[in-house]
Amino acid sequence: MAIIVALWGFFSRFYLELRRLTKLSFVSLQQNPYVVNAKALIDSGSLGQILAVQGQWTALKPLSYFQAPTEWRQDPKTGGVVLINLVHDIDLFRHFFGNIIRVYCEVGSKTRGFEVDETGAITLKFASAIVGT
Repeated sequence: MAIIVALWGFFSRFYLELRRLTKLSFVSLQQNPYVVNAKALIDSGSLGQILAVQGQWTALKPLSYFQAPTEWRQDPKTGGVVLINLVHDIDLFRHFFGNIIRVYCEVGSKTRGFEVDETGAITLKFASAIVGT
């Protein structure tokens, strides 16, 4: 489990750097060499049976992140740091551990006064019986 958490922390940092460099609206990291190698390691069984996974993405977005020309990030239909960023974590979780069959979410506090979600927590159940947060 500690290996997976360490790998996830590395991927999160790598992802943030990739986003900074590319400025793309969506980048699937599945073909990235680090992800390919991690997937091969997971699939090889050398980590043992994976029962649970945990990921955390934490950042303080500066106010300028929500201002022109990117004020669309304040709109619940198109933005918010949860919507914009969580999709990449879910993409990697599914790539590593298979389809997600159940999700439970709690939305946290909003501190900026925007209508978009800023904080939250989720639990996941994968078809493979792995659970995650």
